[in-house]
Amino acid sequence: MVIVNTTAGKTLHFDLVDDHQYRSLLSLLRSDSITALALLQNSVQHTLSQPIGFRAKPSFGVERIMNGTNKPIAERIYLQAGEMRVSVTHTFNSKLVRTDLTKTGKQSFDPLKRRG
Repeated sequence: MVIVNTTAGKTLHFDLVDDHQYRSLLSLLRSDSITALALLQNSVQHTLSQPIGFRAKPSFGVERIMNGTNKPIAERIYLQAGEMRVSVTHTFNSKLVRTDLTKTGKQSFDPLKRRG
């Protein structure tokens, strides 16, 4: 379950296993109106909030991690801010949640934007 906070003050919930909800969340991410993303796992909320003090606007993203049968086995939220990326991954059949902090360099490709 992914929880989204928006600039309008709304809190929305999305289940990434459902294709319709996943596509709705991706379109919301393109709108640039998100202030925080959170993963809810076993009544624990893991939150990535919009940082301040970066020259470039931070960008949020979500991913479904699939197995060979096109069934989601995990969900990931991430925040790219400057040259740093923090991601939180929850695997459905495990109690563990993984958090990664990576120095990626400047992001030049945005997978959420469509090319014409």
